[in-house]
Amino acid sequence: MPQSLGRGRFVNKRPSIIRKCLNYRRIRRNQILADKPVRFSIISPMNSPSQTLSVRLAPEFLKLLNEEAERDGKKPSDCARRHLIRALTDANQTELRAEIEQLHKDFRAMRGDLATLSLYLLVKVGKEKPEQAEAWVRENLAPPGQHSS
Repeated sequence: MPQSLGRGRFVNKRPSIIRKCLNYRRIRRNQILADKPVRFSIISPMNSPSQTLSVRLAPEFLKLLNEEAERDGKKPSDCARRHLIRALTDANQTELRAEIEQLHKDFRAMRGDLATLSLYLLVKVGKEKPEQAEAWVRENLAPPGQHSS
C-alpha cells in the first residue's frame, strides 16, 4: 500500500528499479502481442472441456518434436497436439491415398503400353529380330528390380 507524503502525493514501497522492470515487461508484452496474429482455437467440437492424454515417444521422435517446437517457438505439447488433430481430422487424407494408388496403377499400365509399343517399333520399323527386341524391352523397360540378366 502506498504511503502518503501529504498533498495527494504517494510513495510506492517498491524500489524504482522494480517499477522500471515491471514497466518494461508490460511494454514488451504489448509489443509481442501486437506482433503476433490473433489466433482462435476451438476446445473441442462438442464445446466440452479438453482432457489430458499422455503418450510415450521413442527418443528419436521426441527429439524431432523438440526440434520442431524450438524452430516454431512453441511448446512440444502444442506441436504434438497440432499433428494429432491434423492426422485425426484430415478428411482428404483417405482420398489422397486412393488417388495415389490409382495413379500408381495407371503408371504401371502406361509402362506396359510403352513396352508393347517399343517392341512393335523395334520389330516393324527397326527390323530387329523379335527375340532381340523382347530382350531389349525386358532390360530397359522392366520395372525396377525385375531386370532379367
